[in-house]
Amino acid sequence: MNEAANFLCFGEVLFDVLPDKRVVGGASLNVAIWLHRLGNRVKMLSAVGEDGLGKELLSFISNQGLDTTLIEAHKTLPTSTVNVKLTTEGIATYTIEQPVAWDEISLSDTVREISDCATYLIYNSLTVRSKTSRNTLFRLLESKAYKVLDVNLRPPHYDRETLIKLMQAADFIKFNEEEILEIAAYFKPGVQGLREAVLLVSEQTKTNTICVTLGGDGVLLYKDKKFYSFGGFKVTVKDTIGAGDSFLAALLSQLHQQAPVEKALRYACALGALVASKEGAVPEINLIEIDLKKNSKK
Repeated sequence: MNEAANFLCFGEVLFDVLPDKRVVGGASLNVAIWLHRLGNRVKMLSAVGEDGLGKELLSFISNQGLDTTLIEAHKTLPTSTVNVKLTTEGIATYTIEQPVAWDEISLSDTVREISDCATYLIYNSLTVRSKTSRNTLFRLLESKAYKVLDVNLRPPHYDRETLIKLMQAADFIKFNEEEILEIAAYFKPGVQGLREAVLLVSEQTKTNTICVTLGGDGVLLYKDKKFYSFGGFKVTVKDTIGAGDSFLAALLSQLHQQAPVEKALRYACALGALVASKEGAVPEINLIEIDLKKNSKK
């Protein structure tokens, strides 16, 4: 059995504010929580405000069993909140406040030491909308860790030049279908086919592994010059918040355990489907449920 990985997740910790409730979220935190639940050794690098929401968030993260050592409390910026609107199909759209604490994630000696020892560094494109966090991340990207980029295109919080740099630093990039078609057009306007877009992005960024999530239609993975796909599981969607994050955590965990790619994709799709069938990004799910879903008919 492989030793537990040392996953360092860099990015947002926040509250998603829905019409009737407030739930913990943030793409990076969602991935970190699911990696931890799946038995991996994880550290979360982020920032909250010195306010009530920050204390509440740190308490939740700590109660999940995650180490909060690298989540600093910012003296002047508030804890992040995101206003979420859901369509009747449960599809989420987001309004992200700025500036917030995770816009200024600083680079301490402790962060340097931990990042230099990390096996995997997981980051996303939203976190670098501000100079401080962007500079911190680009320093971390100099490490020898296996680098995983989760593309989160949230207008107006991204730009072409920075996205290309983030992709060029990555060993593994995750997109949804709309994101990869938009970004492939940076390199070749008019790209239509999904596989053509994947090959183009892989070639232009020198990234060997490209993952494209397709919602209820599953996933397309390009790894070591070979395509893999899985059709996904049909569920009644409660909301899509965090479904892609749970998928990514499960896929990385499975691949780290050297599971066959087809098995890893099926497992990851099973967890993503279960999360989509429940409220919020990190609902309580028994790991047995994942196995039951994974082994069920699509």
